[in-house]
Amino acid sequence: MKRYLIFCLFISGIISSVYCSNDTAISKIIIFRESNLNGSLNAYKIYANDSLIVNLKNNSYFSFDCRTGIYKLKINRDNKTELEVKAEKGRTYYIRFGLQSGFLSNTAELMPMDSAYASRKIILSGLKKVDRSTVSDFYYRNRIGVNLGIGFGFENFKMFTINSPDSFSKISFGGGYSIGINYARELNKHLDISLAVNYQFSLLIPYINNATTTFRRGAVSITPAYLILLDANNNKKFRLGIGYDFYFDNHLIINGSKVPLCFDAVWIYKTAHGFHVSATYNMTLFDRLNLDYGLKYYYVYYSFDSGYHEQSLGNMLKPNGSGLDFVLGISYKF
Repeated sequence: MKRYLIFCLFISGIISSVYCSNDTAISKIIIFRESNLNGSLNAYKIYANDSLIVNLKNNSYFSFDCRTGIYKLKINRDNKTELEVKAEKGRTYYIRFGLQSGFLSNTAELMPMDSAYASRKIILSGLKKVDRSTVSDFYYRNRIGVNLGIGFGFENFKMFTINSPDSFSKISFGGGYSIGINYARELNKHLDISLAVNYQFSLLIPYINNATTTFRRGAVSITPAYLILLDANNNKKFRLGIGYDFYFDNHLIINGSKVPLCFDAVWIYKTAHGFHVSATYNMTLFDRLNLDYGLKYYYVYYSFDSGYHEQSLGNMLKPNGSGLDFVLGISYKF
């Protein structure tokens, strides 16, 4: 049955090229994209003479009628991908969309194919026809999402002795874990700005059974960032940012009453100001869903404000809260 369909598709192309009249000087261009795991989640915008004709998804094809003349096909208006098709009346042209793998990015290309090969691929591979009514050339500049982080602080403070006088469970005022929400807007092709609100907390390392200590804080961050595009379709990019941090609700919570000569206490630290530098890799999972991951360095010092047993503060009076985090985020574009 499939062989019969291939034969019919091939013959219909020949018949249309022979019998098409001058009154119906219509040609046909068929662009197809075979199934491929590489870049499979992303759709690519195909333009003909600078007009968007289709968002081509993985394992699909698009067919459109055109009058005789020259058609310059491009992927995402990238001149490097341009393919010129000189359409003659009654003929059908097959164009294959392909992806060449590279380091962190793919190179998209358009290649003319013969009708026998193309017809066979379209039928046997079960490519799905794309409806032009779903085409949109709107670029979503805003995004909102959630982000997670895990890392370590640059300074650790001794809290409890474990096993021997030289072994301690320690707390850091940096690092630990974080969760938050963020909003961002792309200002232009190479610049965006984001606002994030995070809740962060650090725990004792190593963990002990009879005592806990947690340093919790909130942080508001503003980050202008420079964007380095990695592919023509704007699906992959590096984001290099540097920004300001405001820390609030800073509490060190000590539960040590079960340990001899120790105590329970809550030490409050003043609001603090700092800065951060981040480098993240961004990729589009689906048309409007983004994934980010990378590293974030931040610098901040805290100052003690109030609390019981402050005589035990020692070098925690003005602790260093700087650290390095691995960050992971997912966001929705709108």
